[in-house]
Amino acid sequence: MKHLVATVLAAGTLAMVTGCQTPAETTETVTETEVVTAETAPEPAACPVLESSNWQAFINKMPGPDAKASINVSGTVKMPLPGFTFAWAEGPLDRSAMPKLRLKLVPTAPDGMVAQVLTDELVTYKADALATGYSGVIVSCGDTVLGEITDIPEVS
Repeated sequence: MKHLVATVLAAGTLAMVTGCQTPAETTETVTETEVVTAETAPEPAACPVLESSNWQAFINKMPGPDAKASINVSGTVKMPLPGFTFAWAEGPLDRSAMPKLRLKLVPTAPDGMVAQVLTDELVTYKADALATGYSGVIVSCGDTVLGEITDIPEVS
């Protein structure tokens, strides 16, 4: 019986503590990202992304005079703290006529003390298209697949 009472008290204490830590409204910010190689990208032990959504990709066939076609990928990730910075590590393309692009999002936590507020971050990737078309884009973080995009329109 003592064990049951301790469990109930601990659960009540947890409810009181978590009830006091309600996150403020989430905010969406656009974060500049950089492309790094797999060798130079710091690999987090676990992916801190809580949720992800709105993954989209398109190929820009007409980016301007003397420019190459580009692949553009974007999505929204929910982070446990504000101030994360993001980099991209590009994975290998397979050798099919319409390859899949593999991208790994590499988040880096902010230094110092920050407020514990859930934030929505818009992350974007843009690079020269290495193929005339892609059959898909797989976005991952650590060992977690955040999104798989199969509809990649061409914009002219």
